Amino acid sequence: MYEARENGLPDYEGGIVTHEFLRELADHLEADEELDIQTAGFTKCRFPVLAKRYVVRDGEVLYADLSSPEPIDE
Repeated sequence: MYEARENGLPDYEGGIVTHEFLRELADHLEADEELDIQTAGFTKCRFPVLAKRYVVRDGEVLYADLSSPEPIDE
């Protein structure tokens, strides 16, 4: 997800690159295919844990922050 910079703050540019990659990947999936990616990580062994779920389907990249109860539409 987001790597930490030297000052300990999240590197949001890494997240932008992830979204761009998944958008490009979406073009290569068949119409009935779905790619479901779940990630978790932390910075310097501290909480809270960062968790995300990405679902690539029908040419779209959907995502949810797993620290909240908001689901991805099925």
